[in-house]
Amino acid sequence: MDINETFVTEKINIVPLNDHLKDDRKVSFIKIDVQGFEKDVLAGAWKLIERDRPVVIFEHANIYYEAPFEARKYISDGFCSLNYDLYLIREGHDMFQYQFLEHIDFVESTEVDGDILAVPKSKPLPIDISIHL
Repeated sequence: MDINETFVTEKINIVPLNDHLKDDRKVSFIKIDVQGFEKDVLAGAWKLIERDRPVVIFEHANIYYEAPFEARKYISDGFCSLNYDLYLIREGHDMFQYQFLEHIDFVESTEVDGDILAVPKSKPLPIDISIHL
């Protein structure tokens, strides 16, 4: 059996988060895992992020981008303009509590593949944050 025969193609409408969530509901957390379309999702969410100041987790991998530096710069500039800090979420069973988040320069760092945590500087990380985030 051809693996392509196991998939179903379906057309969907794409709606920016800014438009989809423009009512009075407050958004406190956003998780983005879209295999290389993070830049596009964020482009449609900056107004929402500015309005509600949610914590954001997004997955990033350079291999999904033709121009990874430019994508990282766009994402970093957006969060920087909104006064957010970016952290790489470290993985592994040998991590000590409080050492699984590494504050990073998302543009210049050589190690940026993985889950990134974006936190408004006005919402410092809680002291009791644990490895089970």
